[in-house]
Amino acid sequence: MTLCPRCQKRHYDEAARCQYCGALIVRAPAAADFTPRASAAPARTSGMATASLVLGLLGLFSAGLLALVGLILGILGLRQIRRSRGELQGQGLAVAGIVVSGLVLAVMFLFLPIVAAVLFPVFAQAREKARASVCMSHLRQVGIAMSLYTQDYDEHWPRRQNWCDSVLPYVRTPQGIPAASVFQCPSLPNQPGAYAYNGLLNGVSNSRIASPYETAVLFDSRGGWNRAGGPGAAAPRHNDGVYMLFAAGNTRWMRSLDGVVWKPSPAAAPAGRRHSHRRRGRSRRE
Repeated sequence: MTLCPRCQKRHYDEAARCQYCGALIVRAPAAADFTPRASAAPARTSGMATASLVLGLLGLFSAGLLALVGLILGILGLRQIRRSRGELQGQGLAVAGIVVSGLVLAVMFLFLPIVAAVLFPVFAQAREKARASVCMSHLRQVGIAMSLYTQDYDEHWPRRQNWCDSVLPYVRTPQGIPAASVFQCPSLPNQPGAYAYNGLLNGVSNSRIASPYETAVLFDSRGGWNRAGGPGAAAPRHNDGVYMLFAAGNTRWMRSLDGVVWKPSPAAAPAGRRHSHRRRGRSRRE
């Protein structure tokens, strides 16, 4: 419907002039449609791209393990963003994650061998110190058992043929630990006996040992249970040296066997009298 500007008559058609007064009818343009349109949803940031960058940085503190995961996520995230047709963003994060993860892995691969070369000898030395400490402790325990044995056998040392069997009942260990374990060395876990007995002390009286702090009793060796011998039976296995137990009960690490006394003093018993090496009448210690 249109009104004539002169006579104010209504016109329901599309005539250009008023049919009543002939005036020119000017029609107003149609109003524009200002209905608001729904705005497009903003693009989401790819979670893989973000995780790639974060894991790449954390790879510095995990020896490169997390950086490897970050590199994989960065590649997958970049492919995901390109296929999303604008629905995902974060291409820069993905590229940064790939670069950072790759650099961390490169640095780790270059420096890990150097770090390993420095740390492995330190760890090996620490492990050897621990084994040596246990070995010395075992020697001291056997030394205490030998001291108890000599008290029961008129101050005479064990026979060389079965010295382990003779001393074993005098060994005291915590409950659940076999007494025979103190005859072993941690460096030789599969060998039942890792120490040799000074064979020249075979049934010798304690009175014949003039230098107890220098006279060898037990020492590192190879050969197993009831092993006995002299300097030739020694087997350096702790920092190129030998742990030794002496007649006084002291233990030492020896790089060289020079100065060690092996042979006891000559017997001073009267002629025609022999020592029977019998055990005293009191009961065996438990």
